Amino acid sequence: MNIGVIGAGGWGTALALHLYRNRHNIKLWFHSKESLMITKQYKENLYYLPGFILPDEIKLTNNLEEAIYNSEIIVLVVPSQHLRDVIINMSKENIRNKLFLIASKGLELKGGKRMSEVLKEELNDVDFAVLSGPNFSKEVALRIPTTSVVASNSQKISDTFQNLLTNDYFRVYTSRDMIGVEFGGSIKNCLAIATGISDGLGYGSNTKASLITRGLKEMIRVGKKYGANEETFYGISGIGDLVATSFSNLSRNRWIGEMIGKGIKFKYILESTRQVIEGVYTTKVTFENNQELYLPIIKEVYSILYENENPISSVKNLMTKELKSEEI
Repeated sequence: MNIGVIGAGGWGTALALHLYRNRHNIKLWFHSKESLMITKQYKENLYYLPGFILPDEIKLTNNLEEAIYNSEIIVLVVPSQHLRDVIINMSKENIRNKLFLIASKGLELKGGKRMSEVLKEELNDVDFAVLSGPNFSKEVALRIPTTSVVASNSQKISDTFQNLLTNDYFRVYTSRDMIGVEFGGSIKNCLAIATGISDGLGYGSNTKASLITRGLKEMIRVGKKYGANEETFYGISGIGDLVATSFSNLSRNRWIGEMIGKGIKFKYILESTRQVIEGVYTTKVTFENNQELYLPIIKEVYSILYENENPISSVKNLMTKELKSEEI
């Protein structure tokens, strides 16, 4: 099958390599011409997925129309804040009758839209699914056993992508709860920043376990407000992704939290990396759009990122709040 992968960050590159291994014809689109030229020269994506040679059969381009032309499936793996612009720049003629897979995680700053909502607003007549789970690019590229979830309103579409993606090291489950799958993949990044801050402050497993379990409650509150199924958050795209992102040294969101916990200024951390830290945006939009909900951990992460709150003060705020039942 001919597949256009739109976005050549770490996850886009890993997905392109994975789909190539599943015997598909792949075109990989780069936003940056510089990154494209370096990748062509060294046969690997040195900026975002170093150490993995890309076969010559994977066609590399920074021409968007070339990437989607003749592709039966389009995989969207661009940062959440740029997805709308990329979709708008696609020729409507070239995307007719194509199937889309959204592999980007995050919420749009303006209005807090999920990536599926952005796609539907710009291309309201296309068939699509979303992919989410504990899927670190490097581990997938290394063929380390991994699971993920593909969700669509159509079981037929979910089944199509399940079969397209699954192999002996990457197992895909299906879901009908797109809302829950997307919120799980987005909000876990806010909570991973919190667990990273805990690491940076030198706290231990007790603290991290508490942040994950109480943070899961906050994830569920947000999801249910928008119509998600609570059960989804107890699965791979919810608690599964949250645990992986909170513990792994491959997690960019946990990393930025750790740097903050160690006392490095937020703006300097952002300036030091090419990587997009989705949790920075998701924290802002989640807190600002849901202030009627009880979200104490997300509120403190927001205060640290955007109000210059001292992390130690945030810990004290959380630990000295009014006593409650665990069910609340």
